[in-house]
Amino acid sequence: MSELSCYIMTHNSELHLEKVIQAVSKCSDEIVILDSGSKDQTEAIANKYNCRFEYNKFENFIAQRNHAASLCTYDYVLFVDSDEVITDAMIAEIIKIKKDNFISEGKKIEGYSLKRDWFLFDQPVHAFYPVQSPDYPLRIFDKNKVSFNQDSNLVHETPTGYKTHQKVEIGAINHYSCDSVDLLFGKLNQYTTLAAQDLLNKGKSVGWIPAFTHAIGAWFKWYIRKGGYKDGQVGVLLGFYAFLYTYLKYVKAKYLPKGT
Repeated sequence: MSELSCYIMTHNSELHLEKVIQAVSKCSDEIVILDSGSKDQTEAIANKYNCRFEYNKFENFIAQRNHAASLCTYDYVLFVDSDEVITDAMIAEIIKIKKDNFISEGKKIEGYSLKRDWFLFDQPVHAFYPVQSPDYPLRIFDKNKVSFNQDSNLVHETPTGYKTHQKVEIGAINHYSCDSVDLLFGKLNQYTTLAAQDLLNKGKSVGWIPAFTHAIGAWFKWYIRKGGYKDGQVGVLLGFYAFLYTYLKYVKAKYLPKGT
């Protein structure tokens, strides 16, 4: 059976971390925790499960993910967020993939996309800007082939470099993204600042008019078209989040200091 490393990036991640580690430990041969300065029990939880605990100052998600992969011992890497719990059915499928030595139909698979279901306030949701649930992010990859390059978004970074790919739909990653309104909107400032930088990097038009028009479009897309209205009061909140996220990233882009 081939070996598999797993890394988890953390920052004050005590809430779900124990369940996350317990799950990935069933299908991984090492667990690397890359922390960016936690002040809670994150390190203690990592040590409890004999994870390798490393520190790296956070600059952006691209740099942090590439550094995390470089710390992993084995060629194939699984990564999950510190609020993502892999179900038993998907754990069994990952173990099968390892037993097959990452080979399918005679081909070495360089990247695997895993089904992910999103939960807000412990409720499954249809959409959480800018993703629809379920989605299929690439979460297992050959680190010698795949990386996060500078063409990727700073917030919703995308791995590139793989030539062979497989989608895993048995089981799921359950993503418990936010458990409180404070946490939901606490992420907004960091994410919209990075998203604003992405807009500038791509040469997009910024200002008050694009801020309003794109924000209204985001609300319509994620609340109406993507099914947010089906999620009751949580859906209303997430519709407002989509509007505000989009509005803020355009306004911030207009006023970001040069050289940011």
